[in-house]
Amino acid sequence: MKLKSGMEAPELTLTDYTNTPFVLSKLRGTRVMLSFYRYAGCPFCQLRYAELVDRFGSRDDIKLVAVFQSPNDSIKEHAAGIDSPVIVIGDPGQRYYKVYGVDFGFRAWVLGITSAYRFMKSLKSGNKWGKKEGQSDRIPADFLIDKEGILRHVYYGKHMDDHMPVEWIENFLKI
Repeated sequence: MKLKSGMEAPELTLTDYTNTPFVLSKLRGTRVMLSFYRYAGCPFCQLRYAELVDRFGSRDDIKLVAVFQSPNDSIKEHAAGIDSPVIVIGDPGQRYYKVYGVDFGFRAWVLGITSAYRFMKSLKSGNKWGKKEGQSDRIPADFLIDKEGILRHVYYGKHMDDHMPVEWIENFLKI
């Protein structure tokens, strides 16, 4: 089931890549951007992750939470290589992908191929294409959660490199 703005964010309880327990509801009182990615070795995902860290990682008015369908060991090798305050979590069983209605599909994978420029940009910036873990045709999704734990903006991508526009995040932080 796809979630909608105005709904309470479903609880998410996992262990991050440093083996620290994570409970989403403990971030109440803080704005949160919760992003669901494909696998940690995905060049598109690594590029988006780095872009968000560069743009919002040092801000104290939002907490970035990144969920990958990879085990935490793979995350240590790829996405967590960037020194940042982002909470990075592996969900290899993809339990929370289902809870949050994060989809997958071959058509979306084909549409994502049209993002060849971003793919090459990611590889040129030093990102490594790693082992595919989980659904290779997973479509990303992003959720902006307010201080009370309510979903304020919900974005389900249309292809594997389609994420919430940065302007939405910036506007959310102005509220």
